[in-house]
This record gives sequence, C-alpha cells and structure tokens, in this order.
Amino acid sequence: MNRGGESGVALIAVLWLVVLLTLLATAVATLTVSHRRVVERYAEAVQTDLTIDSATRVVLLRILSSSQAEHAWPLGEPRSLNLLGRQLNVTITREAGRIDLNAADPQLFLAFFAANGWSERDALALAREINVRRGTEAPSGRSEPQETLARAARPSGALFHSVGELRLLPGLSGLSDELMDSFTVYSHMSVPLPSAATPAAYRALAWADAKNLGEHSWLDANASVETATSNNSNASWSREVLRVQTCITNDALPRCDRAVIRLTGAANLLAQVFVWEREAKIFSAEHP
Repeated sequence: MNRGGESGVALIAVLWLVVLLTLLATAVATLTVSHRRVVERYAEAVQTDLTIDSATRVVLLRILSSSQAEHAWPLGEPRSLNLLGRQLNVTITREAGRIDLNAADPQLFLAFFAANGWSERDALALAREINVRRGTEAPSGRSEPQETLARAARPSGALFHSVGELRLLPGLSGLSDELMDSFTVYSHMSVPLPSAATPAAYRALAWADAKNLGEHSWLDANASVETATSNNSNASWSREVLRVQTCITNDALPRCDRAVIRLTGAANLLAQVFVWEREAKIFSAEHP
C-alpha cells in the first residue's frame, strides 16, 4: 500500500476515534444531567415530606396551645397554612363522625349500604359479612334484616385492626375510597355524631331514621355529646380522636399526609398517634 493510502486509513481511524470519544462524552454528560435531576427530585420529595410533617405538627401545637373557641381550628373545612415557602391545606375531621367497625350498632351497617346505593337485600348480605367477622351474627343467620341485626350482640373485641381489612370481606373488595373514608376503628362509638358525620355516614343515619330501624332516633342518638362539643373549642377536643389531612398545593407533585391522633389532655403525653402515613388520594371532608 502506498503512503497516501496509509494516511487515509489513519485519518479514518482517527475520525472514528473522535466520533466514539464524542459519543462517550455525550453519554457521560447525559447520565450526569439525569443523575443530577434524580437527586434534585429526591431532595425535593424529601423536603416536601418534611414540610407536610412539620405542618401537621404545627397545627397540633396550635390546637393544644389554645383553649379559646374562636381560635379553634375549623372542623371539616380546609384551611390554608404557609410554611417554609410552601402553601398547604389542612383539614381536621372527627373520627366520631365515622362508623366504627368494631363498636358500631350492628344495624348501622345495613343502613350504610342501603343508603349508599345497594338494594336492601344486598345491603343485608354485606352487613352480615361485617357482623359475622365481628362475631355479632352467626354465619348461618337467615332472618329478616331488622330482626337479624337487632338481635346481634355487641362486639366482644376489636376484630378489625384497620379499615383496610374491610376490603378483604366478600363483596367489599371494590368499596370506593369515599365510602371507606366513612369507617374507622378509633372512635369506639356505637353511633357516629351526625354533626361530624361524613356524607355517607350521615345518609346512613337518615336512612335508619326513615326506616325506623331499631325503633329509635339515630340522628338524635348522641344529642348530649353533640351539645357538649357544639362550640368546637379546642378544650372540647381533649381525649377525642381527630383525623388531620395535610396537603401541599403549590408543588409539582401534590401530596397529602393523613394522621389519626388522640388528644390526651395529659401534660406528659399530649397526643397519642394511631396513624401517620402518606395518603394516595384526597378525600372530601364536606358535611351534609
């Protein structure tokens, strides 16, 4: 091969080497940028989580430090809070407005499903599944709805450890998040407070009243309790279980925290935390 041909081959080899080095440098630069973005997003997510957690703690401290009704955090209504340059919405609701899976009157489950879209027959079947799980009804029971549920005994133990277990029962796996939000395992009340009830729980109480279920008034069942807490003062929340939903709004990835907390009223232990978790969806806290 002549010298000119050798020079051409060498030039082509050098050009290929330059191309490969350029591609390698581009790949490294791209990976560096991608890695930086991942780190930035992770850092932003951590900061968001800390901001939401801090906001929940700030709200609880405000509640615990104020005993005047006019300074009480409004129940069931989102309230804006600015913290660390972030805008958050905080909603506080009372677990007393939800149906306790362990302590609720057995007839209330029939009313709940019948008032929220199921036929009375299907509602009875679903109510029976819950009451069988609680031990308040025999699996083979085949009586009429009111007769069967009225004879059921009060639950002897907390067989539901979380509301999520409700979806493990036959026929309830597809229960919507909105309806799931109407249940609790923390209130220990046989009948929820109408004034604090979620829309679905309130519909259940109204249905039970309309059907004269149990031959007593469900909407007036806790009238004395409601009178004692009607001013919504922070002092009246002592020893009560509250649900605090904190959502960050001015963020690229909206997030919410859900905390279920009992205000103990004790100086050495101000609050007892049952749940503190990231929430997948935002539930409506509107009252009927």
